[in-house]
Amino acid sequence: MRALCYQTFADPVDLRVEDVPAPVPAAEEVLVRIHAASVNPVDWKIATGGFRLLVRGGLPRTMGSDFAGEVIATGAGVTRLAPGDRVFGFVDPFTRAGGTLCCMASHFHPLRSVSAFFRPRPLLDVERAFLAQEFGESLDLSRFALAGGGHPLGRIGWQPLAARIQLADACFEQDDPEQPVRERLWPVLAHEALHVWQRVHRHHRLGVSVDGLMLGMLHGRAAYAYDTQLTDPAAVLACFLAGNIEQQGQMFEDYVRSNVRSARARDPKFAQVASYVRERSRALGDLLRPPHGLG
Repeated sequence: MRALCYQTFADPVDLRVEDVPAPVPAAEEVLVRIHAASVNPVDWKIATGGFRLLVRGGLPRTMGSDFAGEVIATGAGVTRLAPGDRVFGFVDPFTRAGGTLCCMASHFHPLRSVSAFFRPRPLLDVERAFLAQEFGESLDLSRFALAGGGHPLGRIGWQPLAARIQLADACFEQDDPEQPVRERLWPVLAHEALHVWQRVHRHHRLGVSVDGLMLGMLHGRAAYAYDTQLTDPAAVLACFLAGNIEQQGQMFEDYVRSNVRSARARDPKFAQVASYVRERSRALGDLLRPPHGLG
């Protein structure tokens, strides 16, 4: 197969079309025949030497992290996509070593689901009731918008802007974003809703989106880790207040998970965190504009 590659980080970029071995998809991966690819600004910034400290993997590397094409092979465990599916996707340019178009299946979206990806809907009654229980008056839930498609890099959820939340299609009943979020995944919805809460109440450093991007690039899943051995509610609250946005999100997700579809009482160690979140005034909520596509 042919690929547009560069062998060194340089400005100007020395791009060459080269023959490279055809990749074989591993488990949870798909092989895509590319029909079109764009040159995202991050592509040329990496190629010219920018972000070098954040780039993992060696050379050569290929250009084109945004693309559309057709699935031609799937690895073990891939059920959502099949050969012949037309897809669009985004490959993480920081972790991809280059020279391959084999990537995680969760990084791609079937073109048939594009409308759900770009057209968020308001919260359904059951979702609104659940979030109202967890957040009290600290959020204006009428401004929330929920969409399918998940995260461009394959994570199950994403809170990209304002009060919009995107979850993987599998989070919804019947894998349909127009249906309610599956009850067992309400903790994930709570995690992403907490990011909206962080925007409203200024619980971030550079901004929720920027903080999330930097934490993901620098620490990966380790950015979510916190001291789970703490049991004193005051100590847990102190940990929450000192944590980054993903640690806070994970703590709130764990708090909700302790009670969803369970007869046992909520984990008491999170009591002060839950009260702190619910009791924040939503006066700053007016700073959030209504999400795109909603009145």
